[in-house]
Amino acid sequence: MVPPARFARPLLAMALSAALAGGLVACSGSSDDAGSAATTSTTAPATTTSTTAPAATSTTLPAPVGRPEAKDAALTLYDAWTKNDRVGAATVADPPAIDAVFAATPGPYELYRGCDTGEFDTGGCLFRDRSTNNTIQIDVERRNGNWVVSGAFFSPG
Repeated sequence: MVPPARFARPLLAMALSAALAGGLVACSGSSDDAGSAATTSTTAPATTTSTTAPAATSTTLPAPVGRPEAKDAALTLYDAWTKNDRVGAATVADPPAIDAVFAATPGPYELYRGCDTGEFDTGGCLFRDRSTNNTIQIDVERRNGNWVVSGAFFSPG
């Protein structure tokens, strides 16, 4: 049924007003927005990425056994360093000590004034390159009756 003409105009006016009001709400904004195009907001679905680290290619070294004398443990590490033998170094030294010695600048080092006595189950030895004054300090500690290199420090001259 078609509404009588007297009702059609008010209904048309109301529909037009509603449409315009909806358009005004959708387009409301400041004069700063006048030059911008209509903006559409979308939300991308969340994604999860998982990666697996590659298998280690190096062999895990056993815990150091050490040597009966502090000086022997330090000399064993030093000799292993001169031969680029990390496996040999691992028999007497902890990994951080090995890394510190292997980072030292090569040179003709000598044991400088011997090693201390280690009377409190810790001690150390100092190696010095007289031509450059570079030094390598090697710290040892008694573990299970043997001496193990627990730390090292390289100091450029």
